[in-house]
Amino acid sequence: MSAIAKGSAEFPLPAGETFSYGTAGFRTVGEKLSGVAFRMGVLMTLRSRKLGGSTGIMISASHNPHADNGMKLVDKSGTMLEESWEKVAEKFANSSGDDLTKAVETLISDESIPEGDGVVFIGRDTRKTGPDMLKATMAGVLAAGGKAVDFGVVTTPQLHFFVWKQGNPTAEDYYTLAISSFKSLFKKQDTDIEVVVDCSNGVGAVSAARFAADAGDCGIKLSLVNTDTDNVEKLNHLCGGDYVQKEKVTPPGVEPSVTESKHFAAFDGDADRLIYFYFREEEGAKKFVLLDGDRIAVLLTAFIKKLVDEVPGISPKIGIVQTAYANGASTTFMNKTGVEVTMTPTGVKHLHHKALDYDIGIYFEANGHGTVIFSQDFTSTLYQSNSISAQKLIAVSKLASPVCGDALLDLLLCEAALQGLGWSVTEWARMYTDAPSKMTKVTVPDPQKLKTSWDQTKAVEPAGIQPEIDAAVAKFPAGSRSFVRPSGTEPIVRVYAESDTLENSSILATQVEDIVKKHLN
Repeated sequence: MSAIAKGSAEFPLPAGETFSYGTAGFRTVGEKLSGVAFRMGVLMTLRSRKLGGSTGIMISASHNPHADNGMKLVDKSGTMLEESWEKVAEKFANSSGDDLTKAVETLISDESIPEGDGVVFIGRDTRKTGPDMLKATMAGVLAAGGKAVDFGVVTTPQLHFFVWKQGNPTAEDYYTLAISSFKSLFKKQDTDIEVVVDCSNGVGAVSAARFAADAGDCGIKLSLVNTDTDNVEKLNHLCGGDYVQKEKVTPPGVEPSVTESKHFAAFDGDADRLIYFYFREEEGAKKFVLLDGDRIAVLLTAFIKKLVDEVPGISPKIGIVQTAYANGASTTFMNKTGVEVTMTPTGVKHLHHKALDYDIGIYFEANGHGTVIFSQDFTSTLYQSNSISAQKLIAVSKLASPVCGDALLDLLLCEAALQGLGWSVTEWARMYTDAPSKMTKVTVPDPQKLKTSWDQTKAVEPAGIQPEIDAAVAKFPAGSRSFVRPSGTEPIVRVYAESDTLENSSILATQVEDIVKKHLN
C-alpha cells in the first residue's frame, strides 16, 4: 500500500473537483485528469486480478474539444466496465492518501481479489494531455503490482479489440481479421467505389490510412480528409462525425458530388462512431443529406435479413436496439419489417447488453456508435451450413466488432451491405423520411435533480416537469415528441425535440429548455 499512497501524493487530485463516471467513463479538461489516471491504473489492475485476464484503459475524450480528455475502462470481455464497479471507480477517482488505500483494502476484501500481477492494456488518442495521463496510468498499474502494456496511439475500438483478444495482440491482428472478412463479403467491380472519409483530424486518420491500400485491392478507394493529427487544436473542430451529425453540414475538405459511385462518411475523434452523408441535386444545387446511425441500422438489418432468408433451415431471433434519440421515423419503419425493436437508456453499455439477448443483435445510436453481435450458438449453427449466404453471415460476424462501435469496420460493413443489396446510396436514403429534430442543452446547477424513466423517454422528477413537457408537445402536430435527460459528466440537461418541420422542432426544443430552466434553476 505504500506505493499507492506515494503515488497518490505524486499525482494529486485538483482541489474542489468531483469526478463522475458517465456513460463513456470519466471526461473533463485533460489537465485535471492525471490524478484520476493514476487511480484508474490501480483500479484496473485490481480488476484484472479479479477477472484473471487483461483489462484496458483508453485515454480519450472521443468527440469532445481538443483540450478535454477522458478515460474509458474496459473489462476482460472487451466491453465497458461492469456497471457494479462504476461506483467503485468514482470512489477511487475522488480519494487520496489514507482514503485511497482504505478503498483499495476494502475492495480487495469485498471482492475476494487474489494475489497476482494483473495486466492492463493502455491506449490513447492524439491529445496533448495523453502522454501525461499515460505516465500517471502506468504509475498506478505499477503501484498496484501490475504490468502495463502501452499500445501507443490507437483508436478506441482497437484498444477494445486488444482486450477482447487477450494474450499478446497486435494491430496487425486487427487489420488482418478486418480485411480477410471484408474480402469474403465485397467483390471488386469494374468501377471502384470511392469513399471520402472525414477523419475529424483524429486517430481514425491513422487507422484508415493503414487500411487504404488493402481496401483499394478490394475495389474501395478511401479518400481521407481532415487528417491533421499534428495540430491537435484541429481535433473535432468543425469536422468529424459528431459535428456533421449534429449540425447537418458538409465538413471542410469535402467537395460535394452526386456521382453514385462516390460515397461520403465521417468518423468522430477516436473512431468509434460513423455517419454517412450524400448530396442530391435540388434547384441547381447539391443539397447535403445526412445518413445517421439509425439509417446504418436499417441498412445492415436489411442486408442481414436478406442473407438469413437465403440460408435454409434457420430462423434466428433478430433484434434492433435503439435509444430515445433514434429518429421516430426509423423506429416506425423498422417496426414494419417484422424485426423486434426495443429501447434502452442512452449509453453503449445499455444497448450492447440488450443486443446480447438476440441471436443477431443490431444496435446503433443516432450518433453512429454501434455494431452487430452474433450469439455463439447461432454462429455455430452457421458453420454447419454449406450455404454461401451462411458463409457471408459468418464473415459479417467476424467483421463487426463484438464489443463496441468501430467506425472503420462499420464503414466496411455498410459498403458490403450496399453491394450485397444492390442499392445506391440514394436508394438507401429513400427507405424512409426522417422526422425533423433538434438537440440542445441547458446548463443547470445540478442536473442529477432530474430523474427519468428507465428508457429516458419521460421525466419523473422534479414533480410537474413531465406534464408541462407533454402540454408543450400537444400544441404541435401529431407525431411530435420531446424528452430531457441529465448529463452524467457535465452540468447540463440535454433536450431532444421532433416535429413536422425543423422550425417547429426548434421552437419545441426552446419551449422545453424554458421548462427545464424553470424547474432546475
